[in-house]
Amino acid sequence: MSFGFWPRDVLSVVVLVLAGWTGTAHAAVKIVDAHASYPEGPVWQNDKLLYLEYGGPGIKVWDGKSTAAYWRSEHCGADGAGGIYFSASGVYDPAAPVTGAVLYLSPAGHVAEVADTIHYSNGLTVSKDGKSLLVAEDLAGRILAFPINADGTLGQRKVWARLRDLAPPTPHEDAYNGPDGLKLGPDGNYYVAQNGSGRVLVVDEHKKLIRIIKVPTPYVTNMGFGSDGARTIYITGVFDPWKVPYPGAVYRWTPDVPRPPRGVRP
Repeated sequence: MSFGFWPRDVLSVVVLVLAGWTGTAHAAVKIVDAHASYPEGPVWQNDKLLYLEYGGPGIKVWDGKSTAAYWRSEHCGADGAGGIYFSASGVYDPAAPVTGAVLYLSPAGHVAEVADTIHYSNGLTVSKDGKSLLVAEDLAGRILAFPINADGTLGQRKVWARLRDLAPPTPHEDAYNGPDGLKLGPDGNYYVAQNGSGRVLVVDEHKKLIRIIKVPTPYVTNMGFGSDGARTIYITGVFDPWKVPYPGAVYRWTPDVPRPPRGVRP
């Protein structure tokens, strides 16, 4: 499962993103926290960035200058009617029994399982039209879609997309490669953290690839949006998810901006 939270030492390191380079424009990834311990679920709230560290103190906060512990305590999504869906992932092992599930917290405060037998349920989001719940089936390398019923229960699942159909595969993908965080962006596009490929896939409602955002951490876990919507995206990732203290980083991405004409100072 996942939620959203964030950073520590703020470094002024700027890395040009490989994806998005056109020769006339550039995008940038800035390191917000170079020493995060398995960071997850970034959320921008009240002019601050919050994120969770699985291997750290819990929830951290970044105010644009420095970070601090915020709260000690994974993926959730509101249905727009007062209810909340969240995932119970199961065992992170391709050979383990498939026990992932989706739970629903109703407006009345009741919790019920609304989907099961998902091969490591991870990020989830309500679709752009509000009619379906999209769920990242991490160890199956795909995203499922469930119709949302009036009472919050879910209908019969179908495959919304397989990652291999959204973008060309990266070298050395293994059985753990799949979708982690999944969010509907303020721009109406879907953002998919591809864990194991060091990238975020941005696709529209028709599953057309809009862009690929690459970051140095191979295991991308989640992303969140800044106060200016999809023009600022915070991305969390891990270098080594198998070894304590799970070294990772938090990044801030900004989109392509026009380059000044030759001979003109910016």
